[in-house]
Amino acid sequence: RQKRESKVCGLSTGEVVIINIDNQFPIDLYNHEIPIKLLDVSCDRKLLSIIDYNNDMFILNIKEKEILFSGVK
Repeated sequence: RQKRESKVCGLSTGEVVIINIDNQFPIDLYNHEIPIKLLDVSCDRKLLSIIDYNNDMFILNIKEKEILFSGVK
């Protein structure tokens, strides 16, 4: 499998999308109800961590789109 250069973006609408350099269309990864403040993806692109504007943290499996950990205040 060839690795592609990409950018992961968290939007104020709560959407998380990935934009590949060689493709003009973004790919939806996850939809969150609250705007995204910070996010990070693991090196192997299996896990996504999100911090929203309520300062709640979520870690989810990208492939299954299931939340593995929720750090809600």
